[in-house]
Amino acid sequence: MEANDYQIGGNHYSDTEIQHWDFTMLNQLNYLLGCATKYVIRWKKKNGIEDLRKAVHYIAKAEEQCAYHYKFEIHSKLMIMNKSYIEFINSIGNDEKDIVIKILQNNLSGAQHSLGELISDIEFAPGRTYVNPDL
Repeated sequence: MEANDYQIGGNHYSDTEIQHWDFTMLNQLNYLLGCATKYVIRWKKKNGIEDLRKAVHYIAKAEEQCAYHYKFEIHSKLMIMNKSYIEFINSIGNDEKDIVIKILQNNLSGAQHSLGELISDIEFAPGRTYVNPDL
């Protein structure tokens, strides 16, 4: 049995043909941005708005690292348009897709802005649930 054949603790990654960790490695994301995309993708199925706030926090740390220690390199392999990538991106919601693509494009301030808008929409929308109750 391979690692992708099972998940420890839930099923929030099991509905896509490509696992998040494969997506992260394929796109050569560093640890901080890999974590940010993880929280963006799973927020509706796991911890709701807390996961969105975690994504904001990880992007903030990535921006600090970029500013003070090293410059992130944008690899030509980013956003490889293969079948697995397209299926993965199409399996997430439009808000999440927008944020993940901004992270892949190294548009961290744009990702932060989109996350802030999504969090505001959730916090101030009466009756909107943070976690999908059907899952």
